[in-house]
Amino acid sequence: MYKKFLKKSLVLLLILLVSITLSNCAYSSKEKGGYFKKLHSDIPVAGSARKVNDGKILIYGEVGNIIFDPKTDTFRKTVLAKKGIGLVSSVSLADGRVLFVGPNAIEDAPTDELKLYSLVEDDLFKKRLKKYRIVESTLTDSEIRELSRQVYEEEYASLYEDEREKLLLPYLKKNPELMKKYNDCVAEYEQSMHGQIYDPVTETFEYTKGKLNIRRSDTNLVLLKNGNVLIMGGKTPRDRKIPIGIADEGMSTRAGRMEIYNPETETFSLVNNTTPIYNVVDAFLLKDGRVFIIYSGKYTIYDPEKNIFSETGCLIKYKQHLKLSDDKILFFVGPDTTFETFKLPQHSHNHQSYLYYFKQYNISEIVIYDINKKEYKDGGHLLIPRGGNDMAPFGLIELKDGNILVFGGEDKAEERKLGDTVLEKKDAEIYNPKTGISKVIKKMNYGRVNDEAILLDDGRVLLYGGNYLKPKRIELYIPGK
Repeated sequence: MYKKFLKKSLVLLLILLVSITLSNCAYSSKEKGGYFKKLHSDIPVAGSARKVNDGKILIYGEVGNIIFDPKTDTFRKTVLAKKGIGLVSSVSLADGRVLFVGPNAIEDAPTDELKLYSLVEDDLFKKRLKKYRIVESTLTDSEIRELSRQVYEEEYASLYEDEREKLLLPYLKKNPELMKKYNDCVAEYEQSMHGQIYDPVTETFEYTKGKLNIRRSDTNLVLLKNGNVLIMGGKTPRDRKIPIGIADEGMSTRAGRMEIYNPETETFSLVNNTTPIYNVVDAFLLKDGRVFIIYSGKYTIYDPEKNIFSETGCLIKYKQHLKLSDDKILFFVGPDTTFETFKLPQHSHNHQSYLYYFKQYNISEIVIYDINKKEYKDGGHLLIPRGGNDMAPFGLIELKDGNILVFGGEDKAEERKLGDTVLEKKDAEIYNPKTGISKVIKKMNYGRVNDEAILLDDGRVLLYGGNYLKPKRIELYIPGK
């Protein structure tokens, strides 16, 4: 009886082992390159993301602030930020907290330039007529417009901010409701000069003790080796304009200055950089502690310890880029780039123009720039042509094994006409930068354009709706076995 039971148990065990083996073979065959798994959330998930403590992810944006827990693959709401600071420009600090800088746009403020000037416009115009003994009825319409322009430029726009405030306050005080709005805007403006810190342990937002030296939005932040943060670029209020209540549009000479945030003292200090850095596109920390900065079609390398820019050069025309962990940069050159425009920068040791065939075959070529060797080389090409531009880029993220997950983008971009709907591509592939070889993997659950992705500590990739209009398109990329 016992032998019969043992024999039967061994047979069942053998069947189970065979089943597991076949299942694993089928899995490795089917999911060799990895696969995508849908995630569910009862709350909208959209915005940008930063890693915080215990591998968790803070997702912040227009639909609210959310914590994603990779251990349970769940989402939950966290606290809202304080007033004044917009959750746009951010960096994860060494201790897991997140620093945000940059003002919120003050909507429907009573203090924008035209609304403010309208309060004093008539009196300034009459003052000019009286000063030069001009009779208004003798002026033509075009003369009145020209004189009004002169009054604005000379009597208002040329004044510094504190002088304008002195001019405006008597008029504001005549309207208590308007004066209150103005004071609220002033208070919010003062708040926006601080940074804001999110603490994932206490789940709170707090203002930094110190204030920024330059009020700027859409700026670039880089965590340096010593734990400080380099702040550069962005948009600032136009020079000699009242900043209170005005949207931060355009560039001023102040945008070229950099500053440093010290997390220990919570203070900001200006960097005396003699080379102004405008229109910063991206910036990366290199292994040696220097910072590689892409700006205005060029690049420069900044040494924060010595406060010097060691080199500057031009970049090739590209559509997407990705900085790798080995300090190389991938430049993805779109299929609409022509052979004539594809020239290597003059500083490069390799002056030849190559990859001339990419337009003929309509492929997305890849160029690898080695920062240390200062050399460009052919990085091969993707298997799937991907439409992509500022409005509909494809996604790139480096995986733990050094390969690149390439996903999304615009489908049939070459066929789309102005006004047509963007077709979001579901195709994904794994690109190996060492071999230049790419392989197509299982399709995503959602087509993706302008969406976000972040690498989790366990090697998976969280992809979600970066577009707040599509806030529940969430999935995980699971790397192949």
